[in-house]
Amino acid sequence: MQSATSFLAYIENLEKLTGDKLTIMKTIKKEGEVNNMMLHELTGLNINNVSGRVNDLHKLGLIINSKKDTCPTTGSLTKFWRMKRRIN
Repeated sequence: MQSATSFLAYIENLEKLTGDKLTIMKTIKKEGEVNNMMLHELTGLNINNVSGRVNDLHKLGLIINSKKDTCPTTGSLTKFWRMKRRIN
């Protein structure tokens, strides 16, 4: 029953999102897998705001680090994020 409980906690955390966190979460859902620079470009949010909100979402268990890969914009190695669970 633990998976059902953790799923309910996941949904409760999703329902609490507002502002920049909600914007970032919607963008990750739409794009599938993104890094912070891509989130900055897609949302228009300041990169510092993106980094902070991504860390918050990661701590809440809503997103996970999916891979480290080359950023299409900067060419540097970065973390890519995706939703921990796929919600339709």
